[in-house]
Amino acid sequence: PAAQESSTFESVHERLQKAADININSSDFKWERLVSLHTPEHANDTEDEEKEATAPASLEVNVNSGGIVYFAVFQLGNGEEAAACLKFTPSRLTTQSERLGYELGRHLGVSTPQARIVRSESPEWSEIIRATENVKLQNPDCVKTCDEMLEALEINRCLLLMGYVTGCPLHKYKPPVLTQAIARRIAGSLGRVLLLDLVLRNEDRLPCQQLGWRGNPGNLLCTERTPIVEPLQTKKLEFKVTGRRSIVSGRSVPPIPKHARERTTTITVGTSVEAEQPQRNPPGGKALHLVAIDSGVPRRPPSQKRELDRAQYPRFVEMLLHDFDTSSEVVKEISSGYLETVAEETEKLDMAGVTNAFLSGFQAGLKAMVPLRSFLVKLQRRLDFYLKQFVADIRENLPSDWSPDKSSPSERLSPQPSPPTLSSADGVSPPLKLERRFTLQLKDYNKLAKVRSVSHATKLNVTNLLLQVDDGIHDRVEHWDKVLGSEGHKLCQTHDFSTGFLEGGGPHSVVDSYELKVVRLEHVLERMELIAQGTETERPSRVLDCLYVGGALAAKSVNILKHVGITHILCLCPIEVGSPEPEVAEYFKYKTCQVLDIEEEDIASHFEEACGYIEDCEKSGGKALVHCFEGKSRSATIVLAYLMLAKGFTLLDAWNLLKGAHPRAQPNDGFMKALGEVDKKLHGGSSSMDWQQRKPAARLCPLCQKNVGLSSNSLQHHINRYHPQ
Repeated sequence: PAAQESSTFESVHERLQKAADININSSDFKWERLVSLHTPEHANDTEDEEKEATAPASLEVNVNSGGIVYFAVFQLGNGEEAAACLKFTPSRLTTQSERLGYELGRHLGVSTPQARIVRSESPEWSEIIRATENVKLQNPDCVKTCDEMLEALEINRCLLLMGYVTGCPLHKYKPPVLTQAIARRIAGSLGRVLLLDLVLRNEDRLPCQQLGWRGNPGNLLCTERTPIVEPLQTKKLEFKVTGRRSIVSGRSVPPIPKHARERTTTITVGTSVEAEQPQRNPPGGKALHLVAIDSGVPRRPPSQKRELDRAQYPRFVEMLLHDFDTSSEVVKEISSGYLETVAEETEKLDMAGVTNAFLSGFQAGLKAMVPLRSFLVKLQRRLDFYLKQFVADIRENLPSDWSPDKSSPSERLSPQPSPPTLSSADGVSPPLKLERRFTLQLKDYNKLAKVRSVSHATKLNVTNLLLQVDDGIHDRVEHWDKVLGSEGHKLCQTHDFSTGFLEGGGPHSVVDSYELKVVRLEHVLERMELIAQGTETERPSRVLDCLYVGGALAAKSVNILKHVGITHILCLCPIEVGSPEPEVAEYFKYKTCQVLDIEEEDIASHFEEACGYIEDCEKSGGKALVHCFEGKSRSATIVLAYLMLAKGFTLLDAWNLLKGAHPRAQPNDGFMKALGEVDKKLHGGSSSMDWQQRKPAARLCPLCQKNVGLSSNSLQHHINRYHPQ
């Protein structure tokens, strides 16, 4: 019997692996074509387990994210079979949060299964019940599974319907030949998945010791089939704030500072979502895709974990982007050692190229996060506006003799008698069942009212209590259910986004809107802000062992500065950057020297002081960073002066060394003239370098791209006249 059962399980596994892909959003998807249902235990590949033991118990597998999963097999018209996945989670909100997680992944360019929510009040729910009953009658092998499925359909209010992913966990994938192209493809996909898990705070997929993630390799599948994905309608995602918004602030979206807009890196600059497009088959092999499953958006993390994230996230992202050794170790680790193992087995595999592909994937995800975050901020504000309107409306309709202080919390939690019109004797059920769960979570009103961040939760819970005794409150909640469901869904449709919380309609929109806005989105946006803090950094350019040059971003990149060994900082723009951050002043010796970036500035008067500071640093065995605002003119001039005065370089030699290390160096004409005078004085005769004055660059309007003149005043005048908004 055990061998027979094992054989049955193997046949189910093979059957699912051979099943064709099916578009669950297509009109061709029919429940009447359902021919069998199976559990993950039936579908488990038992080859490895049989080597260890032949007992049926060895065939069991764990469901990764909690819940009950069924695999549904459909008979297609051409004689082929196709498979889909049905998942029941412990609650409706958990199901909706997983749908939201898949949608975030789609907008970040991560391959995820097709997914949609089927609700118990929809006609499709009845179709699933009829199809399951039909399979039970026609397929004796599925009777037990069908009974379990029917029971789940009876007690649950929704399910998550997903496309079946034919593949295996990444660490078990063994291609005949692992080419460089396949390895780079895997690494690039891992970069995007890592960003998604940072946004979700999902520690149950990729192992990462730096973040304390234990990982679960089963939640990242590797498939050679091109997944069915919903294409992003990028035209609808072109925001009016293109190129002029930052992803740093969670409460407002201030303009990006000049140094962040004009620096050469493109890590955080981007205006359109770039989803990972299906890749053509590489020469001599098949395309490869990593599919992330079980990507739910969690509720509020514990306060200790949030504090840990605030310390870890910016540092992790900063080091990942600017330290190649860190990036290389991370990509090996999050692949569960897969890339490291194959690199050792494949001598021709270039790990440097693989790491660069990983960084490219991560940066592409960062670019896609910009418009995504802009939309999420907009959605959060819209929900916040209507929730405040809802609370104000309920307050106006409170019973005149009601007060939250009238009774103790325990009395408020005690069962309330239903009004006669809602009694079971009349055959009418209470209007909103779901509120009972939230009512039981109600705490002392006076204590919670003092905490600003949970005031919405408190007022919603109090409203839930009133629903049981006041018909007027029930009518107002019904009204706001319709408003919140309609307005939220309308905004999401406009931006090609499905939250899972606002699309169902029905009597839960108020609670779902609160759950989405306060419990989920606020923390997603907070983590996006922490990620953005790590991207607003820069690695300084090494000119000499003791001398580095950079801009204001480099000066604030504390972690990378400590990593490269910087001990002294010379700031040439204290007015523009203000006082140094406390952390900067704590770890580094800091000196300021105010220099204006204009041709008429006498920068030569600062050469002796600046060069003396750098020499003192070198003598003490330290390393100095010289920085101005953009890292182009003032800092480059001081570095050139130091190379000439302290190291005996000619201006031409110093220039070649600096430009090789720091390509964006570009002193203004006045500064170069001063350096030429120093060159003549040190080496006699004419200057070693003929400096050609630059023609003033024409300024382009960032809004319409028209040439508006040469000065900043002409640009400002153009904007005031043609773009007053």
